[in-house]
Formats: sequence, structure tokens, C-alpha cells
Amino acid sequence: MRLSYSTGSTYSYPLARSFHLAHEAGLDCVELVLGPEAIRRGPAEVQRLAEDAGVSISSLHGPILPLPGWRQIPRNIERLTAYAAALEPSPLVVLHVPQARDMERDERGRAFREALASGLARDGLQIAVETPGLFHTTERAFELFDMDNLGRFAERMGAGIVLDTVHVASLSQDILHAYGLFRQRLANVHLSDLVEVPRWLDRPGLHSLIKHHQIPGRGVLPLAALVQALARDGYEGLVTLELSPVALRAWSATQAGRALREAVAYVQGALSADH
Repeated sequence: MRLSYSTGSTYSYPLARSFHLAHEAGLDCVELVLGPEAIRRGPAEVQRLAEDAGVSISSLHGPILPLPGWRQIPRNIERLTAYAAALEPSPLVVLHVPQARDMERDERGRAFREALASGLARDGLQIAVETPGLFHTTERAFELFDMDNLGRFAERMGAGIVLDTVHVASLSQDILHAYGLFRQRLANVHLSDLVEVPRWLDRPGLHSLIKHHQIPGRGVLPLAALVQALARDGYEGLVTLELSPVALRAWSATQAGRALREAVAYVQGALSADH
């Protein structure tokens, strides 16, 4: 497996600083989360920045803020796959699934399927759909928020799967069971922990910052067991540390670096403990 770092964890940092942060933690690749700087600079210049920092771009994720021109399906997928195709080599493209009750009948579902098929038709481009996070119980009505449906959809389309550990847990699913379900199509693991928070802080709008995407080992998920299962099965894909800026204490680059090194050490410790 190849351990990576999501630049979305330090989304407010200049890209060069995020790239160097990953390198200083002992990593050689990143998941680039597109933001205003990456869009303005363009693929070639961003790739040069990454190489100057000693890392490669192993996967590509769309903006996490609603940037103009990046909100609507299929335009956002078309722009994301075009960006990936301009990088050398082309990284894995990570897509969030749509909130569609029926992927065949809903307009949003159809647009997503068509854009995904078009992206997969590009030579040398690999695309994976990410397990969605559940923030409201009404979201269970969406077709791809069911793990079995998601697995069948990915297989039918020829796409990979990104197993996000806290998203799977938010769906009240066991992450080891999800791994078994998705093992044959697994292309990336977004690795982070889930912690319990006081009721007054347990609000969907805060989950991604203070409950989900926490430093591995600080929460309740069996992440070491998952990492060890990946290693035993000879998994050769990505394991991406996708961490909350609050968990990283990203207001301080020094503290962010320390927290990222802790996360890397957790994964390395899990691997060494299994030998």
C-alpha cells in the first residue's frame, strides 16, 4: 500500500506548504483537493510545486467549497477529469456520489452516470466513487448511500471505490465488513478516526471538523485491524490520511506537522505489529 495525505486537511495553506508538510512527515504522495490556488495555477504548475517538495500527486479530489463553475453535475466531473488527464501520470480521480433516490430515473443520477462513463472512457484514467457520509437520516433514501447498492453501481460502471472509514461508520456499518464488501474494487482508503463528542456539540454541521476525520488511534474505529487486513491481502492501492483541520490543529503549522507525523506513525505501528 502507498500512504498519502489529503491537502484538504490543510485547505487554507498555500499548496507548497501542504506538499512540504506531507514530505516532512515521511510521505511521498498526496491527494490534491482542488481549491482556488490549484485551479488558478493549473495542472502543470501544481505538479511542479509538488515535485519541488518531493511528493507526487497520487489522487485528485474536487473542491470542498462550492466554487463557481464546480457545483453542477456533469460540468464539475468533466473539469475534474480534464485536470487529472493533464497531470503526468494521471492520478486516481475521487468522486462523491450524488444525492439521488434513483440513479436511473433522477436527473442528477443520470447526469452523474453519463459523466462517469465519459471520464472512464479517457485512456489511462482511473476513477473511484467514495463511500458517502450520513449527516441526516433522510439521506438514507439516496440509492448510493446503501453500501450494497454502491458496490453494484461501481462494478456495473467499471469504477473503483474509495472506502472512507468515518463515512462508513456514519452509516452504522462496520469498516471491516465494508472492506470485505469492496475489496475487489478498492482503489483508495480515506483513513481517519471517529470520536464521541458531547451532545451539545453533536451537530451535523460540526461533524466533519470535530467528530469525523480525527487522528487515527484517538477514536473508536478499528483502524489498525483494517490496515493489517489490507497488508495481509497484498493491497497495493492508496491509503490517504484525510484529517480535519481541527484535529490537525492546522492554525499552527508546527502542530499540524506533529499531528500528521502521529497519524503516519499509527499506520506504521499497525503494520509492524502485524509481523
